[in-house]
Amino acid sequence: MSPPGNKPDHFGITSDGFNGIGSTAIFVIVGEQEKDVTGIGVFMATDWRLQAYQKMNSSGPRYQAFVKGTNTTHMDIANNPDIQKYNLDNSEAFFDTYIKGIDRKSEIGNKSIPPNNIIELSSKGL
Repeated sequence: MSPPGNKPDHFGITSDGFNGIGSTAIFVIVGEQEKDVTGIGVFMATDWRLQAYQKMNSSGPRYQAFVKGTNTTHMDIANNPDIQKYNLDNSEAFFDTYIKGIDRKSEIGNKSIPPNNIIELSSKGL
């Protein structure tokens, strides 16, 4: 859901590691309160968790949902049913499209928007 970044490499992935993904479809969700950290509140680098999507090639469909607002750390998700529903509904649309062959591309990232959070959806390689 919230992938490690690459700079610094500690607990991350090498800067070219995301380019080796090939054409696999990927949908990641990153919370605003966790974009700079690893573990519980340990600062790594500005936008550290956003680096994964930035480094991914465009050989396959890539989606990133950046969830802004409160209750957006991985620890908070258990207490945020709106983000849980967002994750469930959009994951279903994603897997229907790229596993089952049911075209739901227009729905990916746009289903069940949490009323108390802002979602910035990015996509490439479509």
